[in-house]
Amino acid sequence: MDNGSEYYEEAINRFKASCDGRKLIANVDYKEGNGLLHLRLIDPAEPATGNTPGEASINVDLVREGYATIDRKGVSAKYAGNYPGIMKQLESAVKEAKASRAGIFEYGDTEPDY
Repeated sequence: MDNGSEYYEEAINRFKASCDGRKLIANVDYKEGNGLLHLRLIDPAEPATGNTPGEASINVDLVREGYATIDRKGVSAKYAGNYPGIMKQLESAVKEAKASRAGIFEYGDTEPDY
């Protein structure tokens, strides 16, 4: 989420609340040349809701709540195909967020058409 977004502070607070007091595993999916890490935060104590173990993540929760989106054109798009189960969860989470008008979808679909 862009730090200029009106939802930025709310998203940061939700992220902090999601992580607070939990022992999380950071799964590094990709490392850019400049050192920027693309990762998933996983709580090993939380069941994967019937999916492949390790696919329950804070990332999916934040997308479902409308506080994050899927990077469909950037670096993430290059490696997303390596994680079909996670991408399916993320796509489902976006649909849920849009349907419930959560967070950034409060006023409707804000994602560009690709």
